[in-house]
Amino acid sequence: MKNITGTTQERLIATDHIAGALGHYQRGARRIALVGSWLVVARYIQVLRDTNELAASRGAVIAAVIAVAAATLFRWDAWRAYGQAKVVGLVWAFAVLGVLTGIPDLADPGLRFGAYLIPVVTSAALLAEPRFVAIVGGLAIAGYVLPETPFPPVDAIGLAMRVAVFALVIMAVIGVRVGVEKLLLIAEEEMLRIDQRIVGLQDREDDVASIYEISRMIGSGGSLHEVLPRLVGRVAEAIGATVGGVLLWSGDDERLNLIRRVWVHGRSEKTQAMAFSLSESGHGQRVFISGEPYVDNFVDKREPTDPLLNALGVHQVAMVPLDIEQHTIGVLVIGDKTTGAFTTQDTTRLTALAGPTALVVRQIARYEEALQQSDRLEEIATMKTDFVSVVSHELRTPLTSIIGSLATLQRPELLPPNPNAQELVATAERQAHRLRTLIEDLLVVSRLDNRALPVRPTAVEITAFLHNTVSLVAVSDATTVTITTEPDVPIIQTDPDHLARIVTNLVSNAVRYAEGSSIEIRTTRGDDEVHIFVIDHGPGVPFDRRERVFEPFTQLEDLQTRQRGGTGLGLSIVAGLAATLGGRARYEPTIGGGATFIVTLPVRHTVR
Repeated sequence: MKNITGTTQERLIATDHIAGALGHYQRGARRIALVGSWLVVARYIQVLRDTNELAASRGAVIAAVIAVAAATLFRWDAWRAYGQAKVVGLVWAFAVLGVLTGIPDLADPGLRFGAYLIPVVTSAALLAEPRFVAIVGGLAIAGYVLPETPFPPVDAIGLAMRVAVFALVIMAVIGVRVGVEKLLLIAEEEMLRIDQRIVGLQDREDDVASIYEISRMIGSGGSLHEVLPRLVGRVAEAIGATVGGVLLWSGDDERLNLIRRVWVHGRSEKTQAMAFSLSESGHGQRVFISGEPYVDNFVDKREPTDPLLNALGVHQVAMVPLDIEQHTIGVLVIGDKTTGAFTTQDTTRLTALAGPTALVVRQIARYEEALQQSDRLEEIATMKTDFVSVVSHELRTPLTSIIGSLATLQRPELLPPNPNAQELVATAERQAHRLRTLIEDLLVVSRLDNRALPVRPTAVEITAFLHNTVSLVAVSDATTVTITTEPDVPIIQTDPDHLARIVTNLVSNAVRYAEGSSIEIRTTRGDDEVHIFVIDHGPGVPFDRRERVFEPFTQLEDLQTRQRGGTGLGLSIVAGLAATLGGRARYEPTIGGGATFIVTLPVRHTVR
């Protein structure tokens, strides 16, 4: 769609073209008349000279030359600019006819023909009314016939033919004049259509501006009761009204509820809570049910039976349904137009604006619903985290006692002599340590969720640290772990406990899924960073689970068929601890098969 400025330029260009064509036509006709005038004067002088009457008619010749010279030098365009060219032209035409009639020496038919045709052409060129051109033509024919004496003329047929030719020429001139007038009328009608198009585009531009302002409110935030009055205010201002409100349908109680804040004279005001059943009589209910607009410009002159209109206190009202995808969610109410009565055009614009208004209302309502649901979910997550923290603390205390008791039972003086009993005690101790690891993982997850995990950075020499940490991880004889460190890897400032848990979880995960293969641990240096790679050659991570590999409780095997242990917390703890230490964790598939986990940590951790 072209903008209004472009359409206005089209109109100006069209106007310039019409004015240029008109001026060109008038100048051309005027030049023909002037050239013809000079030819007539020249022919007149020649006739007088051939008849030896030039000296006797010197005054008439001088007057004719001065008249034609004055017409040549006359500033026709200036008079045309003042709109007086028609008057001047007609006066000049009648004057020329009078002068020609007073000259007794125009007996030559050709001379008379050209002389009397000049005022006709000039009057037509200046776009006088066709009737005036016809009068000038009639007078010219009369002046043309008068010299034919005695009457009746000797050559009546010849005279009739000359008069007929003269009349045909005049009719042709008038025809050209009428044709030009028709072209001008067509041009004016076209400009009128352009003007109407400009008005329509201006209305559409206002609608688009209003819709844009309305759509901006989707992302403006705030509750429905905060945004809706401003939204209705925009719509009311676009229509030129001073009062606006919204009825929203509630499926819970099956009523139309008036939003308690309405727009009145440029500000939001609180009104009484009102709800309307569809079984009750009212204009809002009628619009909601029928889906048709309603307009009443004489509310105050009718019996006050509608409680909605009474509450709003309006003298005029226009209502349209708020529709989204052929589903009505409410009614938009606008009242008291400042520039007169509500028109069909107003309801059309109001209906156009009701669509985006309904969209904003629904989006804000959905946003509020999602926000409430998010608050509930956040509350549930907090309760879950608190519960896990409390339960973990409560379990750790007795579990510590159990582990201590089992360790005491394994002392030589207390160890049962029965080998089966010894194996049971050893198994119980291993499972107790496993349970303690699980409880510690739950505590770490809980603290990560609450952002309550303390960080105590100290200097860590990465090579020795990795060897010491990996030596504590249970690895079968069939699995080999190799550690390689680049020589320029510096001592880093980080929390050794958190880093130990990261490395332990990654190596344990690799041992669990790549048992019997080699596991490689490499460290490289980046820009103020250290990268730790833990590489295995096991089955790797399925493609559809790579995006969720660091999510809590994510298992690579189905619960019903999985053969390996684990809770699914190890990698999520790795990612959370890496972020807590100011770094990050990511996954890459190992070339040839397997999984590679990379932990990137800053050389110097900044405590936040």
